[in-house]
Amino acid sequence: MDSNLLEELNKEEAKQYIGGVVFVSLLMTLGIIGNLHVLIIYTFRMKRSNPRTFILFLTALDLITCTVGMPFVVIDLRNPLTFTLIPACKILRFINYFVCSSSAFILLVIAIDRYRKVCFPLGKQISRNKAKYFCLVALATSMILSWPAPILYGHSSVNTTNPNITGVRCFTEDKFKNQRYQAYFNELLIIVFFGMFVILVVLYILMAKAIAQHEKFRKSFPVAGNFGKSKYKDIDIHSEPTQRREMEPCDIMSNLDSSKSWYAIKPVDSMGTSCMSISTISSYAHNGTYINGKEDSTETSLASVPNNNTTQSNGQNKNHHRHHFIHFNILKRTTIMMFLITAVFLLSYMPHLSLKIIVFVRADFLKNMNFTEKILYNTFVWCFFVNNMANCFIYGFFDVKFRNRIKMFYSSFLCKKK
Repeated sequence: MDSNLLEELNKEEAKQYIGGVVFVSLLMTLGIIGNLHVLIIYTFRMKRSNPRTFILFLTALDLITCTVGMPFVVIDLRNPLTFTLIPACKILRFINYFVCSSSAFILLVIAIDRYRKVCFPLGKQISRNKAKYFCLVALATSMILSWPAPILYGHSSVNTTNPNITGVRCFTEDKFKNQRYQAYFNELLIIVFFGMFVILVVLYILMAKAIAQHEKFRKSFPVAGNFGKSKYKDIDIHSEPTQRREMEPCDIMSNLDSSKSWYAIKPVDSMGTSCMSISTISSYAHNGTYINGKEDSTETSLASVPNNNTTQSNGQNKNHHRHHFIHFNILKRTTIMMFLITAVFLLSYMPHLSLKIIVFVRADFLKNMNFTEKILYNTFVWCFFVNNMANCFIYGFFDVKFRNRIKMFYSSFLCKKK
């Protein structure tokens, strides 16, 4: 009798979670389809590179969330008073915390990799092996950070509208409800999140300044500007150099004809070059002179001038311009893609964290809500799952090769059916 009544109470309670069920189910469906495409194409059809390594790690985590974490949340929302699978509760709570933390730390590794490529192109870069190693370290760190979850979460008794009946859900264990452990755990995660938020914002601001500075320098040359704009949408982000040799300084060689302003750029292959900042290069380009030792070493060095200026043909100069600015566009496009992935991650967690902080500070926040407000709350509190679904669409927009592989796959599939 009590079990039947509990089921009725559960159905009534579950109505306020219907928005969350629909929302999470939609994200889960789109996420599984999109992330499977990314995982297959990037694993078997893309050449090895740092972006590929990072994308595969993020996609694997997103797919785990879509196939394990989100279904668990749907089941939990459908059984707010009758969730009795305690071992599953502990495991799945751990998985959700682990995946979230891992994604955050990998995004930090990505930001550091981008920062070094954009702001210190002449310095030592993160190799592919190091990229894998740092991603594994991120996973290990997340595992350590998430270990309290299966201890704190489990059998949680819930009061119902009937004082004689108590429900069960997957939340804070009864033995920890009157203790501060759950609060300490949440506070630690919030501190880590906002600490990483600050670091990521600072790194991407510095990158934006460096890119803007380079764009300003590029626009000062008519030829460079034309090469920079041409076929930007066709850029293959997987052509980005990963070896330090390809990140060496560039020579600027000019015929010093101010009416034509041809400035060739090519990789340095000899000693005796002096690095120059963008402002120094611009001054040199426009005035046709360079005073040794006057450059500002604090600015981003994107080129260097040989001690013995030699004249190149205009055709060779154009090719050097093309090589340099295509490389820069690859670097910029990849950086923008990674920035958007990071921005979506951070923005998707903001509403969730804000709501959780409000609930933590105001104990009566949920109790004072009407039915409609509860539906809205229990829908938007899961908005952090958006990042697990959205990443595959960001890859599709920025990675031309990925889009082309998808088109080729479905074109060949449809041709076979015909």
